[in-house]
Amino acid sequence: MASPELQPIIDQMRARPSYKTFTVDELRAGLLKMFTQYPAPAALRREPVRAGGIPAEWVSMPGAAPERVVFYLHGGAYVRGSIVTHLNLIAGISHAAGARVLAIDYRLGPENPFPAAIDDAVAAYRWLIGQGMSPARVVIAGDSAGGGLALATLLTLRDGGDPLPAAAVLLSPWTDLAATGASIEGRAAADPMLSREYLLDMARMYLGSADPRDPRASPVFADPRGLPPLLIQVGTAEVLYDDATRVAAQALAREIDVTFEAWPDMVHAWHLFAPVLPEGRRAIASIGAFIRRRLEGSPPDARPGARGVVTVSESGQGRLGQLIDDGRHRLPADEPLASGGTDSGPNPYELLLAALGACTSMTLRLYAERKQWPLEHIAVRLRHEKIYAKDCADCETKEGKVDRIERHIEMKGALDESQRARLMEIADRCPVHRTLHSEIEIVTTEARA
Repeated sequence: MASPELQPIIDQMRARPSYKTFTVDELRAGLLKMFTQYPAPAALRREPVRAGGIPAEWVSMPGAAPERVVFYLHGGAYVRGSIVTHLNLIAGISHAAGARVLAIDYRLGPENPFPAAIDDAVAAYRWLIGQGMSPARVVIAGDSAGGGLALATLLTLRDGGDPLPAAAVLLSPWTDLAATGASIEGRAAADPMLSREYLLDMARMYLGSADPRDPRASPVFADPRGLPPLLIQVGTAEVLYDDATRVAAQALAREIDVTFEAWPDMVHAWHLFAPVLPEGRRAIASIGAFIRRRLEGSPPDARPGARGVVTVSESGQGRLGQLIDDGRHRLPADEPLASGGTDSGPNPYELLLAALGACTSMTLRLYAERKQWPLEHIAVRLRHEKIYAKDCADCETKEGKVDRIERHIEMKGALDESQRARLMEIADRCPVHRTLHSEIEIVTTEARA
């Protein structure tokens, strides 16, 4: 259950006038006022610098090790926000991680449209490495739009042949500027801060004439192959929930080490309310622990061959220590999963299912819901073979679609008529074969004896 300090924050968010009643400058001033109401720590040290020509600051708390650096990109929908609006969060990360933070004021839209923000982030990172800082001692981080920007920066650096940082921290990341995630509508009633309309309006201001599905603008549409380990934190009361889960699942599919934390009842970028919200402080402590382990050379849950860590934070639910394990493609016996989610938090398999299209995802859910094959007995293997794209022509008829699904859900026994009807209905949404489905094969095996 969320702490009582959360409700006044929600009430404050819901009481705000519509963003449409403000100019861009007024929106920026409002965000500044909201988060500068919390005084910055007295011990905080700030040093202005030009990082590759980009306005930036070195921010540090006492005890920050000079050889450890967090490269931070603030949120604000690419239209507002600054180092100053995020100063308490940046200070909290410095303290928790025992690291200096290089934060930048990248250019904002609509005055400086896409890809100005990416260009600035890449230039500042290259400046940082050019100063002699080892990439192995750097973590890139960001919240909201800054989380999406951190991911886009990683992709740009990877494609440019630059050395990548040791890890990345994505907090409530905005990774889909086309707003295609199911949670945009599914969690709208729970989210007091963001809406589909707001996100699309901000996206237009940032993108100008650019395509919102451009992977540099919306990295949920990118191939994350080769990225460093990720920590992803998201609240379950966010319309951007699926922006986080889809990125996490795609990274796991590419065998990238992912620590995913779903925080029950938390609102978008709740970390910014850490001065008054206990969950914000605990989330920042978790960020600090992750960064310390990564920069000190001790990855979380390190076991031979471990490639993924999925955590459902503070929900009382199960923990999936290795989603993709050491090659045996089965779940560790000592870490059983709950067979379903609760109102306080999702089942860890939600992360995996979010990456799949309607066919396999809903079919797997069907068996789980009917408890004919409990989730904890489903062994999952993700493979990088584009097998659906070439076979999608086989799915021209309903029967063909259903047969295709059945071949990939190797269940025991035959389907009854109600199941077949449900599958046929689901299979009508087969165009997903041409998107994420083309990247992922789900293989289920018999329940262990």
